[in-house]
Amino acid sequence: LSTQIEKKTKEEEIQELKQSTRTASQPFRRELDVNVAELRNKLLARIDNVCMLYRQFTWRDIEVVQLNEEIARLKKEIHETIQKSVEKYSDKIDAPLRMQLIKLEKLQLELAVINHSLNTFNSILEAHNESVKSEPSQQVLRERLLREINNNREIYELLAQQIQGTKIRESAQQKEAKMRYQILEPPKRPLERIKPNRRRILFAALLLGGMLGMGVAVGSETLDLSIKYPEEVEDFLNVPVLATIPKMTPITKSLKMQRA
Repeated sequence: LSTQIEKKTKEEEIQELKQSTRTASQPFRRELDVNVAELRNKLLARIDNVCMLYRQFTWRDIEVVQLNEEIARLKKEIHETIQKSVEKYSDKIDAPLRMQLIKLEKLQLELAVINHSLNTFNSILEAHNESVKSEPSQQVLRERLLREINNNREIYELLAQQIQGTKIRESAQQKEAKMRYQILEPPKRPLERIKPNRRRILFAALLLGGMLGMGVAVGSETLDLSIKYPEEVEDFLNVPVLATIPKMTPITKSLKMQRA
């Protein structure tokens, strides 16, 4: 908006100067256009760069400040070229009219810069409007992502609270256990093995085995009431033994022994 207001002001000044200088000849025009063409192109390119930077920076940022300084330098160089050309080919014109011609050339340059800036700004605005048309879908996607972020943040905070509560309970239990039980002396690893003592076990096994065997033999002998010898008959019945029956060998066994 400020650029459009400035453009209108420049156009009015140019119209007034054209009216006052319409009778003056301009022989410097051809050489001036040649000398200023390259500087003019550089100036318009820097104007494009500044307009693009205004999309993400302000006039206070270092990049914009440097470009504005270069634009001012180019303008000053063009103004000097205009003044030299007008003074060179308009020596027969009086000084006030010469100054009006120089001012007219400078204003026309400023107007060209303003028009170029407006065209660049319009192209930027058109690109912005195109992006705004697709903004609703992007807005919906952004809102959905924000909801997912909020949900994930709530879940994370809930899990963090649970973990913190678990740590607090564990710490309380450990403190309570320390208060209830106290380790007087930490456990130490023994230098020698205490159990099992194989020598003692082997000695006890032999001793108990022998005693058990002797006990079984004595018990079986004590509990056996059968008569095995003739003397036992005399002791038990108080009668003399008249005869004994020898041990009989079966016939089949005797035949086998004879054959052998």
